[in-house]
Amino acid sequence: MNPIIVIEFALLAAVLWILVSQITLPLVRGTKLFPMFTREPKLKAALAAAKQAREEAALESRIAAEGAIKEASQPQHGEPK
Repeated sequence: MNPIIVIEFALLAAVLWILVSQITLPLVRGTKLFPMFTREPKLKAALAAAKQAREEAALESRIAAEGAIKEASQPQHGEPK
């Protein structure tokens, strides 16, 4: 097959992909056009990472607090049970 025809086919496929994924689907879904140029996915990923870090810190502090309560309620080595 002629290399120019292959290149034309690849370019046509790329243009159709951009037309469908960046214009047609957003118009049908009612979202912003050209979503590949928005910062929204990056910001959503950063927000999810921040929420996960906050939840992990809260769980770690809760575990530490419960561990301190259990240690305080256990008798010491010289004390009777």
